[in-house]
Amino acid sequence: MARGQNIVSKVFNKPQLITLEGLQPIVDYLADPQRSALLKLAKQEESKPLLRADFNSDEAYQKRRLSSIGINPNTMVATLEIKDTLVNREGQLNADCMELTSYEGLKKTFKAQVDEGISHCVLMVDSSGGEAYGCFEAANYVQKLAKENSVKLTAYVDGLSASADFAWTAIADEVIANPMSQIGSVGVVVQLYNNNRMLKEIGIDRSFVFAGGNKIPFNADGDFTEKFINDLQESVNKSYEKFVNHIATHRNMSVQAVRDTQASVYDADVALTIGFVDKLMEVEDFENYLSMDSSNNTVYFNNTVEQSTTLKHNKETQTMSEQNVQEQVASVEELTAQLATAKTDKQSLETQVTKLQGDLSKVQSDLSASVLAKVHAEAELTKFKADAAHNARVEQLATVFGADSEKPQMYATMFASLDAEAFGKVVSDFQASVKTQEQSMEEVGHSASASAIAETPEEMLLKQAQARKAKQKA
Repeated sequence: MARGQNIVSKVFNKPQLITLEGLQPIVDYLADPQRSALLKLAKQEESKPLLRADFNSDEAYQKRRLSSIGINPNTMVATLEIKDTLVNREGQLNADCMELTSYEGLKKTFKAQVDEGISHCVLMVDSSGGEAYGCFEAANYVQKLAKENSVKLTAYVDGLSASADFAWTAIADEVIANPMSQIGSVGVVVQLYNNNRMLKEIGIDRSFVFAGGNKIPFNADGDFTEKFINDLQESVNKSYEKFVNHIATHRNMSVQAVRDTQASVYDADVALTIGFVDKLMEVEDFENYLSMDSSNNTVYFNNTVEQSTTLKHNKETQTMSEQNVQEQVASVEELTAQLATAKTDKQSLETQVTKLQGDLSKVQSDLSASVLAKVHAEAELTKFKADAAHNARVEQLATVFGADSEKPQMYATMFASLDAEAFGKVVSDFQASVKTQEQSMEEVGHSASASAIAETPEEMLLKQAQARKAKQKA
């Protein structure tokens, strides 16, 4: 297979840990049939072996040798650059496309740095990601080798750390980001490539002679088969779960918290909040931070060192002194005691909270009962006032019609909606009416009391007529 075709096979139809922004330029380039046909990998320039005879002194030779593998000779701090598009195998696209950084090369470089006795390695990261295959294995290899040799890993994000690049960033003991950087994209993408329609448009028929039903991913129409799509989705899901667990483990986050990011790319300040990074520093501040850490003013990640200093990289001098170990143990013990106290305080607070919640429930229950009792009391009071007002009106009417009459109750109920003033007028009208009726009865010689007053005007007129008739007969 031609080298260009090999690159195409790696980019298309394979899971990638890369942002779409990073993938698209590669896709656009490789999708062009003319470019794809002409694409060749540039030959790696064979590094000329460093020879002692080419240098004026052992010191100069050692400095150049260490610098060639990314080690600052003055500080013995290494730099591992994780940039550009990431792939599993070593190789480099020509200038018409873009450079590649291989997981294989990163492993070799770091192993060479460790063999020189480094105690600190700075991962300089700026990449949109790359190939999924081999990413996690290579990153975990570097972290394991670092732990076995007591090498501190510090990652500095200066631009973008996304997808596969973030998988490498996450393995560091400390992640520091430029405030203008972006971090994240914990997800997997596959760019499907099918040139069937393009070939038909230019008059090229494509046929396959094969054995084995799953040998090719196309159906008779030249489209991808459903099984191929389903199998590819399953592969993507597996890679995604592996990616999520990788980030959760190395960044000390829950799996769900990582999954909830939904492959988002965050600005540095947001990434700090969710736990993707530990600190934010401008480049200059980061240089000073590293310098203070080493008690040396030389920039760590500058591989070309012009100062002439004595090479000191004795592994034993880079280990922690016994005094420092004791101080660290004491610090751990103190923190452990503080943690125990905090746990006890937490339990006490939880007990208090539980009691307060119970008290609150009782108060709320008592308050509800009190409110209900108040409602009942107000209803009883309202009824009492209504009954008292009714009885008072009955007594008023009884002075007109007599206590034994049914009229006081009847009229008190009938005129219950009237206010006191209007009801008083009604009583006055009744009194006047009764008095008029009594006078009329007396005029015809018939004595009558209020209780004997007719219940209706018709009956009253009848009695008046009867009284007049009786008086005429006499």
